[in-house]
Amino acid sequence: MQDDAENLTDLPLSDPTQILDPEFWEWLGRCVATFGFLEFTLGRAIFALTSTRVYDDQAEFDKANEKWLSVLEKALSDQLGGLIVKFDESVRNHSSRCKVDFYGKLIEDLNRAKELRNILCHASWPVPDSSGKVLPFYVRNDKQMVETKMDVAYLQQVQRGTASACGYVVSVVTSMGIQFPGSNGPRKPVL
Repeated sequence: MQDDAENLTDLPLSDPTQILDPEFWEWLGRCVATFGFLEFTLGRAIFALTSTRVYDDQAEFDKANEKWLSVLEKALSDQLGGLIVKFDESVRNHSSRCKVDFYGKLIEDLNRAKELRNILCHASWPVPDSSGKVLPFYVRNDKQMVETKMDVAYLQQVQRGTASACGYVVSVVTSMGIQFPGSNGPRKPVL
């Protein structure tokens, strides 16, 4: 056992990541970071939407106000899937004010992003093929495996798409006449 432990110190410093190009790891990291920003953006959108909803009567307001702190806590700590559900619910509670025609597609795109996030964050990355593409090892909850090979260009596309989704989330909020929290953009600020 002692000999085995000594051999472990002979591994390359970047083991096991040395099998893929550093640029691949850079873009994988950029994707993961952008997914984190998407989660942060959705949390702020949930805050803006839930804090500006109009209620029919005082009793409805009081009931919602009791739950609001737990909604905000969840918006700070929930993962992407839960944030998408709460964002969608919050927008639907403002449905008369939602003025964007891309909303349905945005929710579809966010759900696809959730699946990609899970793959990119939790997959194992084996040796790439001769073209530099790698088939990540990841088994979904439905027991299906990933079938798409990925390379730097694929990761760049995912990162750009995720960043774009953040912009669309902001647009949904501002289309309702609400300034996006943390910005000095147009619309009425959330107080």
